[in-house]
Order: sequence, then structure tokens, then C-alpha cells
Amino acid sequence: MITEYITDAEFLAYGTACSRGTSDQRTAARRAASEIADSYLRARYGLPLTSWDNAIKSKVAAIAAACLLRVIGWNPEDPANQAIMIDARKAEEWFKLVSTRDAHPLVG
Repeated sequence: MITEYITDAEFLAYGTACSRGTSDQRTAARRAASEIADSYLRARYGLPLTSWDNAIKSKVAAIAAACLLRVIGWNPEDPANQAIMIDARKAEEWFKLVSTRDAHPLVG
């Protein structure tokens, strides 16, 4: 069972590319990003988590936005698209820090 760390409403609030995707595309992107997050979180925490903070939500949203952008099409020359991909890389780097106990989100 996948724990989705953000709702569709939260995804729309966090992501710039999100409003261009369909509901099904956004759901797939949120699930993929949540699974990526879990791949780091399981190194440190027992899953599934029962609660998590906005730091995790914002990082999952950043990764989900990149996942969605890859599906709906992105232009590597577009500064907005570049920013989304950079934010996703930074989010994964943060999750790596969480897995090595160098960043400390509030989770339960």
C-alpha cells in the first residue's frame, strides 16, 4: 500500500506544473514521488509513517512536479521547467540527508 504524502489539493498548491496535468496524471506523479520518498525514508523509519510535516510534503510535491512534467512535456530551455527539475533534484538530495540522519523531519 502506497502512502501518498500529499493530496491533490496540496500538490496543486505546491507545484507550478501541476495544474497542466489531468487528475490521473497528477495522481500517478504523486504516487511515484511518494514511492521515491519511501525509498529514502525506509532507511531510517519504520513504514508506513502515520504523520509527517510540511517539509516532507513540499519535497514530495517538488519530485511529483518533475514526474508530472516528464509526462506532460517539458522544455529544457524554459527557465520555469529548469527550476522544477532543479527543485526535484534538491528534494531528493534532502531525502538522502534524511536517510543518513543529517536532516530531521517531524514524523510519526
